[in-house]
This record gives sequence, C-alpha cells and structure tokens, in this order.
Amino acid sequence: MALYKTRFRDIALREIKEHLKLTNRKAQLDKKIADKLQLAQTEQEELDRINRVLKVIDAATDPKETANPLFAAFRYLMQDEDCANKETLVAHDDGRLKFAKLASDSSKTPKMSAVSSPKDENIVLAALTLGILELEGTEAPQIIAASSPVPAGFCIVPDRSDTRWNSVSQAFYSALGEAKGMEDLARLVLPILAEEGNADGRGGRDPEVMVREFAEIMRELVRRGVSADEIQLRRRVNEALNRFQHIDEAGPYTRVATRDNGINPPDLEALDRYNLVPENIRLMGVMFVSAMFDEIRAFQCLDYCVEASQRGEIVLVGNNDVGQWLFNYWRDAPNRLSDLERRTFLSQTIGVPGGEPGYSRNENAQPLMLHLCSNVSKLITQYREAENVSFIFQQRARKAARDLAANLSLHGYGMAYYAAGELQKQLNFVIDVLSHPEIRANFGARDMWQVCDQINTLHLPGGPKNTLKYQTLATCGTIITAWLANNAHHIMSSTGQLLDMGEVRNPSPYPPGQKAITHPNDFDFVNACELYLSEYAIPDTETNQYAAMRAAEEQPSRPIQMPSVVQEIVGDIGDLGIGLSRH
Repeated sequence: MALYKTRFRDIALREIKEHLKLTNRKAQLDKKIADKLQLAQTEQEELDRINRVLKVIDAATDPKETANPLFAAFRYLMQDEDCANKETLVAHDDGRLKFAKLASDSSKTPKMSAVSSPKDENIVLAALTLGILELEGTEAPQIIAASSPVPAGFCIVPDRSDTRWNSVSQAFYSALGEAKGMEDLARLVLPILAEEGNADGRGGRDPEVMVREFAEIMRELVRRGVSADEIQLRRRVNEALNRFQHIDEAGPYTRVATRDNGINPPDLEALDRYNLVPENIRLMGVMFVSAMFDEIRAFQCLDYCVEASQRGEIVLVGNNDVGQWLFNYWRDAPNRLSDLERRTFLSQTIGVPGGEPGYSRNENAQPLMLHLCSNVSKLITQYREAENVSFIFQQRARKAARDLAANLSLHGYGMAYYAAGELQKQLNFVIDVLSHPEIRANFGARDMWQVCDQINTLHLPGGPKNTLKYQTLATCGTIITAWLANNAHHIMSSTGQLLDMGEVRNPSPYPPGQKAITHPNDFDFVNACELYLSEYAIPDTETNQYAAMRAAEEQPSRPIQMPSVVQEIVGDIGDLGIGLSRH
C-alpha cells in the first residue's frame, strides 16, 4: 500500500476546528470595533496577529498552510531533524501529509522541491510522533505569520516567545525518541491500519487512519511485547483495535480467557454509567433561580400586587391583560405551590434553609458549589502563572465538579422534576407581571428589579434587597448546572483535561438558537464560577481553604428503596456508625 495516500482524519478535523476558532475570534474583535468599542492593547495585537495569519492561510494554495498550532510547532521542530537533501514535513492536504526536499544550490538561498511520493518511513515517523503529542494532550504556542518563509518554505510558525514553547519542545523530543524506538514495528503496523481504515474496503483507494489511535495501538503492542518479528501481527493489531474501539465478538467468559498471557484490568471507562443523570442536574438551574427570587422576595412582591389590585390601589387602565393575569393568579391559588412547599423543594434539592420539618435537607450542596468554584478559580490562576502545572489542577477541578454533579443528580429524583416545571411557570409569570408596563408605571420603575425595590422598601418588612447580587447568583447557578449537565459524561472520565484553555481564552460565538444559560461553553463556566465567588465575597485568602481536597460523601447514585419495616428499625436505633441513619 502507498502510505502517501493515507488520510489522517484527526489532523484534518483539528485543522477545521482551529481555523474556525481563528475566524470566530476575528469576528468577535471586528464586532467590537464596529460597535465603536475601544480594543485593549492586547486585543489589538491579537487581532493584528490573526489578520496576518489568515491572510497567509488564504493566499497559500500548494502547499496549503495550517491553522493548527500543534501541527505548526511539530513541523517547525521536525525540520531541525531533517538535514539538506532529505524529505521534511511542510504541510498536509486534508490530512494527507506533504513532504518536500530541501536542497542547496550554488546560491545562498536554499530551494524546496515537492516530493510527490514521500518515503513510507518519513510518513510513519511523522504520524506516530504527532499521535503521541496528541495523546499526551500537548499544548502548543499560538501561531504567527513569519515575515519571510523559513528554510522549509512555510510561513505559519509557532510563536517562540509564547510561554508554551519550552514545554512543547520538550514534549516533541520525548515523543520523537519514543517514536524512533518503535519505528521498525510502526512501519509494519501503519499499512495494516490503513487497510483496515479503507472506506471502500480493504485494498481500496481511500485509506484513513487517526494519528492518536495509531499511537495508542503502538504503545499497546509494545507493552504486550509484540515485535516486528511477530508472525500474527495483523491479528495482534486487530485485537488492539477491537479493544480501543470497544469491539469484542466473544462472550464475557471467553473475553477474559483469550485476551493474552498478561494481566489486563477491565476498562471501566468503557462501561455505561448512570451515576449522573443530566436532566436531574439541569433542573437545579430552576431551583437556583427560585431561591434567588425568594431572596429578593419576588414572589411576595407579586402577592402584594394581587392584594393591592383587589383593594384598587393599583391603577390599571381599561380591560388589559395584566389585570386578568392578577385575577387568574388569585383564583388559582389553591392549585399552586405554596411558599412553604416551594421552600421545601428548594431545601431538598439545593439545601436552602427552610421548608417543612421532617424533610431531609441537602446540606452539602452549597459547600460543594463553593468547593467547585474555588478549584476552578485556582486552576485558572495556576494556568495564568505557570501553565506547565495546570494539568494537576485540572483533575482537582474535575473531582470537585464530579462531587457536585453527583450530589445534585441524587437530589433531582422523585417529584423534583415536576416541581421544577411548576416553578419555571411561576418564575415566568412573576417576570411577566412585574415587568409589565402597567405595573412598572404604578411604581415609577424602569424594570422588574426596581418594582421589587419599591415594594420591599415601602410595603414589606425587612427593607430593600440587593437585587443585582441575587440576579447574578441566579444566572451563575443556572450556567454552572447547565454546564455540569451538558458535560456529565466528560466529568465522569478519569483522563484528559476538564477545561479547554483555548476556549477559555478565546470563546467561540454561540450557534443560532443557543445561549450561555442553556449551552454554556468553558469560558461561560469559568466566568460563572468566578462571579459566584465574587458575589459571595469569598476573599482570595480563603479560596485555598474552600479548594482544599475533601473526601467525597458516601452516597448512592440514586435513592435506595428501603422497606418500611427497615426504616422503622433504623429509626429506632439511630446511627450505628456505619452510615445508617434516618436520612
């Protein structure tokens, strides 16, 4: 098989993703200029850099230029390994690696000559090294447009003033050394993967491989002692492929008996997981908003409007809709969640104090929320100050996210889902009524928050509330719970990064129909965590205290049905010291 025809699919996909990031960021900065907003100096420098990079990429045709920072850094470092008259990596065309030969003539300027059919060993070494870098989650420095082409002929190069340059250089030489150690075996394995990845069948013309999967399989084969002399190499490769792609035709007993002669622990990451129920977590956003509306007494403000309308103290001109709304609200009071019932659900789900006695309160929700926000804040601080240690704090933040998500998922069972639906209707009704022009006019207010301020100050005990604070907390709680729900599977994983720092630095615009409170990206999540801490006035000196590692609480992933006779026995004897108690 001619390996130069092989398309490395993940290289092509990442190219599209990185190019989209650049164009989206350019659009964001251009919009600020169009809106007559002053760009900060760093933003202006970033926009200039992106414009130069995109200009070079758009102008390049054969070979095409790259927007992928890791590929740009990789090929830049690879040229140091390739001396004159040898093939060096210069580009890729939709995932197909392109090489050129650097030859010096009598003049002082080196010349590049494209290689139509590069040597297989060069393709193998480049693909394997890049796959190892991908597998290790290597972060590359940002790309810039060089003022003149480097000797290898390309113009998009890594920014060597970026703090990530040293770490990517170290990672490159480590990966290159590992790849060279496996080179003989890799030359035999890649053609097998290319044949297995043919879209039009073995022996077809469109072989596809993923460099990350290539690296995973090579590491697995080496770990199992497979060498280039292996007679059943294709079989060994297919066994490794089946494992990584979760394919196994044998039954459970046969699978354990026939893997190989070594010890292979089961891959628990591949099992179905129901520890986190995204819908249970997502409904907590409504609970957070309800709790914050309780803090500003928005429900009591609506009740006051109903009572004032009954007494004729609110002037409503003619037969208008808000008058009918208030009448219907007063008439349907018996069919609506009462204040006590609402607080009971809030206490059971997110731990708000109050509610009916006899119901268990989720006392861990607020401490776990502060634990998560503090760990995310610490992660961002560490990343800004010393990027090479950010991976350590990624996993601490992951555990904090997992603990909170598990807690909210557990307390979202039962009637909580239906209560959230009812509360959402009530919240929308409160917003519609208190924001109605007729109601605002009666209180001389410009929005519903000023209506609440007027009623709290003049007509309800306790005085005014900080509506801006609780509005912000409600939004932050909604974004955090939505992010946890949308990323439940990612949170449960034990490997990889929790947050994409590229997305945190340069967030992508929302697709049509999406917004931060329903489809938050990593930037929205980080921003919500920082705001949550700020609104609770958690000083930086205490952030470390809240971020300190803590053991996860002992709890099931869903409520356990306990027979009534057992409940009575446990209730009589109390806590035995092994986790059995009334709750």
